[in-house]
Parts: sequence; C-alpha cells; structure tokens
Amino acid sequence: MSDQIKRKVAIAVDDSEHSKYALEWYLENLTREGDEVLVINTRPFNVVPAGSVTIGAASGIWEQLEQEVTSASERILRHFGHELTQRDVKHRLLMVKGEARDCIVDTVKEEQADMLVIGCRGLGAMKRTFLGSVSDYCVHHVHVPVVVVRK
Repeated sequence: MSDQIKRKVAIAVDDSEHSKYALEWYLENLTREGDEVLVINTRPFNVVPAGSVTIGAASGIWEQLEQEVTSASERILRHFGHELTQRDVKHRLLMVKGEARDCIVDTVKEEQADMLVIGCRGLGAMKRTFLGSVSDYCVHHVHVPVVVVRK
C-alpha cells in the first residue's frame, strides 16, 4: 500500500455492534488505497463529579472508575486498530474526552478529515427527540460528507 495519504476518513466508534458494522461497511464499500482511517472513541470528561471533594476511600473509587473508563476506551480502540492492521489499512487511534457528539465534530475538523463514517443505533423518532442522536447531530454539524451506516 502506498505511504501517501490521499484521503482521511474518520470513523466514530464505541463498543456497539453498530460501530463494528460501520467499520466493516466502510472496509467493504468505501475503502481506497491511500486512505488513512482516524478511529475516534469518546469518553466522558471526568467520571468524578465536577466540584466534588473526595477524601480517603471515596477518592480511590473515583480514580478507579476513571481508570476503568480509560481502559474500556483503550480496549475499544485496540479492537478497531487490530481490524484495520489485519487489512493493511493505515490508521490512527484517537481517544478524546467530552460529549461524544461535540468531540466527533471537533475532531473531524481538527484532523481535517475528508469524511465521517458513523454507525446508527436506529432510535425511533420519540427516543431520538428526547435522548438525541449522535449520528443525527453529526450530519447537521460536520462540514464534510457523513455516511451514517444502518444495520
């Protein structure tokens, strides 16, 4: 495979089957020689409640929770990285902290990605209205083409 990057494709992932399917769909339908895939996984800013003061055993619990969230994100990224390595696709793994939808939009812009691929959980209209949809938000706020992959 050529070392020259022709296109940067961001793929937002979590631990869901929808994300795994989105990557698989990209690999089967969109991948091109020279692509660099930016695998983006987001996690909350802080697991520890903002402004809280923890002492003794309580602080250890929050630190452990923060480590578990970080470890989960690393595990997710390793999984997707392994899939791309197996297929000889150039990639970078990006763990970003914050609200998923904002992090994805910001990372796509900062990394100057040419496209975003994202899975869709298929929320109904009612749930999407109350819970929001990360993919829907990205479609409206990312300024490059967005491919929403439904399973």
